[in-house]
Amino acid sequence: MAGASRSSSDGWTGVVPLINSKGPCWTRRVRIGKASEERDTKPSRVPALEASMQAYADTKVGTVVNPALGTSFDTVEGAYEFYNLYSWETGFGVRYDKSRLNIHRIKCMQEFVCACAVRTIH
Repeated sequence: MAGASRSSSDGWTGVVPLINSKGPCWTRRVRIGKASEERDTKPSRVPALEASMQAYADTKVGTVVNPALGTSFDTVEGAYEFYNLYSWETGFGVRYDKSRLNIHRIKCMQEFVCACAVRTIH
């Protein structure tokens, strides 16, 4: 059995055991603690679409919907709508790609790709 170092914001540092149950190349992490089921919404946060439209109104240069590194969204639907508007404005399409589920089987990550992107086989 191997271990991985872990630290948290409250100062706890320990080793999370990794269980190797299917041979030398497959490792399953033991889950400790409870992950939040959904993202907390902050009333002070400006939605990405609104921020992008405000930036365009100020500069009037480029596209109205302009994605930036580090843009965050409260919902998957909001993210899809944002990138779909951007793709429509710039001349391509988007589609859903890979996603991940948390330990409660709730979607916690979704990738969007160009509609013409090659589908990978996993």
